[in-house]
Formats: sequence, C-alpha cells, structure tokens
Amino acid sequence: MRKQLDTLDAWLSHLESIHPLSMDFKLERIRAVLKTLAIEPIAPHVIIVAGTNGKGSTATTTATLFTEQGYKTGLFTSPHINRFNERIRLNLKEADDALIMEAFNAIETARGEITLTYFEFATLAAFYCFKKENVDVAILEVGLGGRLDSTNITRADMALITPIDLDHTHILGDTIEKIAFEKAGVIKEGAIVITSEINPPEPIITQCDKMGATRYSQGDAIVYKILEDGRFTYSLTRNLANNQANSKETIELTLPKLNLLGRHQYQNAVTAISALLLSPFPVDLEKIGSGLSHVSLKGRFQPLKKEGSPDLYLDVTHNRQGARVLKDLIKSYPSKGRVLAVFGMLIDKDPFAVTHELNSHIDHWYLTGIDGERGQTEAALLERIATEIDHRYTLTHDVPSACEKALKDASKDDIIIVFGSFHIVSAGINWLNDYGYHD
Repeated sequence: MRKQLDTLDAWLSHLESIHPLSMDFKLERIRAVLKTLAIEPIAPHVIIVAGTNGKGSTATTTATLFTEQGYKTGLFTSPHINRFNERIRLNLKEADDALIMEAFNAIETARGEITLTYFEFATLAAFYCFKKENVDVAILEVGLGGRLDSTNITRADMALITPIDLDHTHILGDTIEKIAFEKAGVIKEGAIVITSEINPPEPIITQCDKMGATRYSQGDAIVYKILEDGRFTYSLTRNLANNQANSKETIELTLPKLNLLGRHQYQNAVTAISALLLSPFPVDLEKIGSGLSHVSLKGRFQPLKKEGSPDLYLDVTHNRQGARVLKDLIKSYPSKGRVLAVFGMLIDKDPFAVTHELNSHIDHWYLTGIDGERGQTEAALLERIATEIDHRYTLTHDVPSACEKALKDASKDDIIIVFGSFHIVSAGINWLNDYGYHD
C-alpha cells in the first residue's frame, strides 16, 4: 500500500525517489500513463517551444500575449527558481498546491507499476491541470532536446524554435546539426513552425519538409527593427486561411519598448508575437503592446536594487550563446565602476566556454560551489577555468557567502552579476531578498 502524501513538499520528495534515474529518455513509459489518464487533447491549441537559449522567455511572452487577448492559457516551464508551482501556470498565475496534488494523485493511480522521473511527473501534472481547467492554449517549454523530451508526447499544433547552440553535448550530440536534429523532433505533421533564426540548421528545414509543416523564419516572412528609443517595428507576411490561390497578407505594427532587458529579448518577443498572429484565434492588434508591457520573468538579467548599494543582476546563463548575450548586456551598461561576478555552474556544463566569452568584461570572479548530483565544488570549477580568469578570483563555498563577499568588496558604482545556472539564481535571489535587495 502506498503511503499517504498530504503536502506538496511530501509529494516532491516522493517523486525524487520512485525512479532510479533523474533522466530517462524512453517515452514508452510516460505515453502509457498519458493514455491511461485519458486527458488528450490537453488543449484546443498546443504550442511547443524548443531551442538552446530563449525558450523560457519566448514561452512566457507567448503565454502573456494570449492571456492579454482574453484566452485562458496554460504555461509549463522548467526548472523553477523558488518553488515547484512556478512550472505550471494558469493565466500566468502559479497553480495552487491542491490542484497539483490532485494531478499527482491521478498520475500515481494511473501509473500502476510504471516508474516515472521527476520531470515526467511534472509534465503529466501540467497536462492534467490544463485539461482540468479547460485552457484554450497550452504552451510547453521543452526540458531538454525535443525528440525524446516528455513534452513531446502530445501533439503540438505549433513549434517555436529558438536559437540553437552547443549545450548538453553529452546527451544531444557535439555538433549544431546533431543538436538541431533532436530539437526538430518536436515538429509534427502539418504544424506551423516559427524559427528565431533566418537560417535555421538544416535538420529543422528537413523536418519541416518531411512533415509538411509551414515554416516562418525571422528575417524572411517575419521582420523587425529596433528603433533608437527602444520601440520596434514588426512585420509578418502570412498565408491566408483559404490559401487556394496562394494568397498572402502582411501585418505591420509599431510596438513599445520591452520590459525584459537585452536586444535578444526582441528576438524572443517577435517569435511570441508571430505565434499569436499565426494561431487560429482572433487577435486584437491593439492589445499586443499592452501584453508586451506585462511580461515578467525571473532570472533573465533581472535587476535587484537596494538603496545605497551596488546594482545587482541575476541571470540563468549557462552556455556559450547565453554568455555572448550577457556580454552585450554588460557592454551596454553605463557603469562607472567594476563588474563583479558571482559564478557557479553544474558539472555537466562548459564553464570554460562561458568564461572565455565574458572574462575581458569581468573584473573579479567569486566562484561558488553547487550541491547535488550534478553540482561541483568551487575548487573543481576553478580547475576548469583557471587559465582563463588568471588570479582575479575568490573561492566561496556557497552562493550566500559569494554574494556577501562580493557586496563587501564592491563600491556603489560597481555592478554585481549573479549567474551560471538556475541553482545559482535561486539561492542568490533568496539570500539577497533577505539582505534587502528587491525588484
């Protein structure tokens, strides 16, 4: 007889113990449980978001735009920063404990003797919540890869492909093409595909052709330009619904400056706007701008401030492409002082690639360890990047210690960037809030 679980924390501890592997890329198990749950389709319109960088921003912006239009949205993202409920959102609000536990109970009953990973349980819980709450559109952020990811067990009517770069190479492959092949696996027959890159890797194009999917790419059917004041122009040339004569129409908009910082966020926003305009739902163009003004997302060059203290930013950057974006953000920052970095990474990431991109823009590194199965000590991290950062570093055991040391060393004109993983941002934001830093 299975033990009674009456709190969400108890459930989450249980989920971590029932499958021998934290990652297990075999979809037969989760598909069998989904079939027993009998909750498909999970929504009238399903959008899946795959790529290396920008998935979370794109998914969240897409959900915000649909919500602003008055449609009921379900958003599934991962990982979380503060608490599990962040992963499952209904009209942008975190699902409550009771609904998530109801989903877990249903999944526990449906799985029988089948074991599921933590992420598979989370995915099915999101599907259950979306079905139970009768959402109009479900937006699913892929966890890892795409082809064999848990989010890919349900049909997606639309696939958003964000920029692709080297990451998780030990699982997805060591070339852009191999990684793109895995991402392309989310593209379903007859789907609409929106790519954030004008020239997506060949496997994306090949899969679109194979599945008869209609592809819209930025720089081609989708064009945008950032204006000097931060506003931007947007243009989409789309096929008309009754496409018997191959007829097209063009939509042109001028939209407000974005809430999220960085030029890369325009690329993400443009993909999200296109997802809205290419959906089967009626769209009020006047509400797109107000939707963009309501986008909020933790850990994406997220500013925290405290009166009389240095400016501080949190960022989940953990790969080469993300580091390039972070470098551009640092270069654009009008700082009179130094740039100090609180930095830690998981052991299966490439810290050398990240520090190589950023080192010339960081004055001092506060290296910190991460606990857990995929964590590494600050000493192990240093060993991997020592030749890159010279002697400009301080070793600290954990994120609070690193933040405390950086703040002690910093002047008011300096900026501090806390980055390297979701684990680092999560630990950082909790300690910094207690220290008096807030949005």
